Amino acid sequence: MNASNRIANSAWALLLGLCLVVRAQPTRVVPVPRFKAPPIIDGRLDDAAWQTGGALALQNIKKGELRNGTAVRIGFDNSHFYVALLCKEAEMQHLRTAWTHAEERDSRIWQDDCVEVFLDPLSRSAGTGAHIVVNSAAVIYDAWDGDSNWDCDLRVAAVKQETAWSVEMAIAFESLGFQPVGGERWLLNVGREQKPRKELSCLGQGGGNFGSPERYVSAHFAGGGPVQLRTASVGGADLLALRLVQPATGTGSYR
Repeated sequence: MNASNRIANSAWALLLGLCLVVRAQPTRVVPVPRFKAPPIIDGRLDDAAWQTGGALALQNIKKGELRNGTAVRIGFDNSHFYVALLCKEAEMQHLRTAWTHAEERDSRIWQDDCVEVFLDPLSRSAGTGAHIVVNSAAVIYDAWDGDSNWDCDLRVAAVKQETAWSVEMAIAFESLGFQPVGGERWLLNVGREQKPRKELSCLGQGGGNFGSPERYVSAHFAGGGPVQLRTASVGGADLLALRLVQPATGTGSYR
C-alpha cells in the first residue's frame, strides 16, 4: 500500500470514528427556501422573495401572549442567508435606541430594542457559531463563538413605521465558512428584546435564555443530496463536518 493510499484510508478511518458520536439535534425543523431572486436589503420587506420565504413567529420566552409580536421570514441563495423581521410595537415613542451610528458596531446593542440571530453551520451546540444583534437604527453587534473581534460580511437595513419596525439582513456564507448546496441542517435561533414592556421572544419554547438548547430549531435548506462533507476555516479555526442526509428519518451530524 503506497503512502497516498495509507493517508486516504487513515482519513476515512477518522471520519468513521467521528460517525460514532452523534449530537442531539432540535426536534423542530423549519424549512429554508431557496430564493430565485434575492431581496433588496432596504428594511421594507416588500420584495417578492419574502412572499415565498419561510414564515415563522417568535414566541414569548415566558408564558402568556405577546402584546408586541414578531414575524420572521428566512431564505437563501448561492451566497447569502436572508432574514427579515417585522416587529410590532405599541409604544414606538418609547423604543430604546442608544446606539445610532454604524461606527458603534460591537457596542452593547442588546441594551437597545433589538433582534438577534444565532446561526451555526456545524450544529455544534446552542450558543456556538454566529451571533448577530441589530437594533432599530441598523447598528450591529456580531461575534463568532462569543468573540466579537470577528466581523461578519453582513448587509443590514432597518425601517421605523408608525406601529412597528422592521429589519432585513443578508449574511454572507463566505463569512460563515460554509456555502449550503441544499439538504443541510443548521442550528438556528432568532430572538427579540422589546424594552418598553420587557418582552423577550424567540423561536423555541422552554426555559432559559436565547442561547438555551431547547430554544433552537433545525434550519433545513431546500434541496441537496444524501452525503455532504464540509471543511472550513472561521475565526482562525479549521472545521470539518460530515452530514448524512436521510430524507425519511432526518439528518445525522458528525464532526
